[in-house]
Amino acid sequence: MEINELNQRYALHLAELELAQYMGELYSAEEGEGEKIRNYFMSTPNRRAFGMKCCICTFKDMDCPPSKIAQQIGVSMNAVDTMISECESFGWIEVTRQDNNYRLVRAAKVLVDQWVKYATVVADYSVDKDFGGIQSARKYYKVAG
Repeated sequence: MEINELNQRYALHLAELELAQYMGELYSAEEGEGEKIRNYFMSTPNRRAFGMKCCICTFKDMDCPPSKIAQQIGVSMNAVDTMISECESFGWIEVTRQDNNYRLVRAAKVLVDQWVKYATVVADYSVDKDFGGIQSARKYYKVAG
């Protein structure tokens, strides 16, 4: 199989994955808190990026300053402040406030748990579509190329 065919096969499965995710077919959170989290973070690209960044902060055991989050995800500080306020009120993120009112943010356990459930579904989908096999073939084709 040629590299272009491998790239097209990967692109096909990636498009199917992203469409299933967009349509809500890939992952359905359980009713209640999981569904609220999914609906909130899937409602806009900014919220999705903010949620992922908060999870990354937790996975790396870091507290992230809002200004850094705003810069990294390309949104205004006002947008980040709004998301912090909303998510903190729901208990989805933890906010540490220092003496000078400097804030540090990370995902709470409930948000991390939902992200891990979603990631597991994506991993299973990737196995079913043989993303790993396609990637291995692409790698060896490039090395031998």
